[in-house]
Amino acid sequence: MNIPEILVANGTGAVLVCFLLLLRVRGESKNSVGSELFLRMLVVTLLAQATETISFLLDGVPGAASRFWLYLTNTVCTGATVCVGYAWCLYVDFRVYRSTGRLRRRHLLLGVPLLAVLALLAANLFGTGWIFSISADNVYHRGPLNILLYLLLFGYYAESVWQVHKAKHDGVTVEFFPVYYFVLCGGHGAAGRVLRYGLRLAVSSHRFCACGQPDPEPARLYR
Repeated sequence: MNIPEILVANGTGAVLVCFLLLLRVRGESKNSVGSELFLRMLVVTLLAQATETISFLLDGVPGAASRFWLYLTNTVCTGATVCVGYAWCLYVDFRVYRSTGRLRRRHLLLGVPLLAVLALLAANLFGTGWIFSISADNVYHRGPLNILLYLLLFGYYAESVWQVHKAKHDGVTVEFFPVYYFVLCGGHGAAGRVLRYGLRLAVSSHRFCACGQPDPEPARLYR
């Protein structure tokens, strides 16, 4: 494991996310629903990077304290990564349809599988090993149900693309590039990192893709 590489990637990502947060603070329409959704994506991404960095630094470090923090940070990072996919779906839906009523319905529908995964993650804290486990020498290992996290994350990506296509057929004029930029770059980066490290590093691609989604008010997905 290349710790300097991880620190550079996460450090760069943190700077980019903080830059986007500063842009939002300076924006004039920061109280809109779309802007709030975008803000939550950034905050959750920042949380995921911080816990991800800690989990890699502690991986293989002996001691009961390290074991405790490895379980906690990996749980938070994994849950936060999937939550970014969920928030992205809601963001795209609102930018396309501009309907808070529709958003309320959609957030419940899309949130059901997320709640199920978060429940599995919570149970994993008690040593079930369903999502991941920490060995006796404090090394991270994927669990048998870990694939569910991948399926849900990429399912959220696919859902956002489907909503854009559906909107086009419904007669809504949509700017496609931002959606494809996030999904293709995010999906490609997440897939590569999942195959090598597990879902913990999938968040690395999220933060760079978010930089292709400027403050949601001036860069509208809906026109």
